[in-house]
Amino acid sequence: PMLSYAPSRHHHTDRAGWSPLMSRTIRPQIVVAGDDVRLLRFMHHKLGGPGYVLPATDGEAALDLIYGYDPRLCLLDASLPIRNGWEILRVVRGAGRHDLKVIVMTARCVEAEIAQVRRFGAVACLAKPFSLAELVHHVRHHVGPELPATR
Repeated sequence: PMLSYAPSRHHHTDRAGWSPLMSRTIRPQIVVAGDDVRLLRFMHHKLGGPGYVLPATDGEAALDLIYGYDPRLCLLDASLPIRNGWEILRVVRGAGRHDLKVIVMTARCVEAEIAQVRRFGAVACLAKPFSLAELVHHVRHHVGPELPATR
């Protein structure tokens, strides 16, 4: 079945307390989507903070951010609530968004999972738990060296 996306019609704050409507003073580069609020806060802080990194705790919020802000990269948990990472990838690629680089974060980065990641059009699979150095390496490789200094 064809999956589709329609943006939320109302302003909402996800369960982590973040609002998708943030300042547009700089173009957000990264959407980080996962259901572990502590991990999201850590990645949000370490990868550049407000305005550069937009966090989402579910699949619908991730799609709102992807289509509302046109980021360069999405760090996407495969097991998101509401819409999982695979559904999001199908929607984004089905809509022709092949320019968005997606790194899938999963606890099962085995050979079969890596093949699925590539089949769905993601650029990499990042096995959880991962180190800050590994995360920064993947993000810099796909976003470029302009990633703000990690804290």
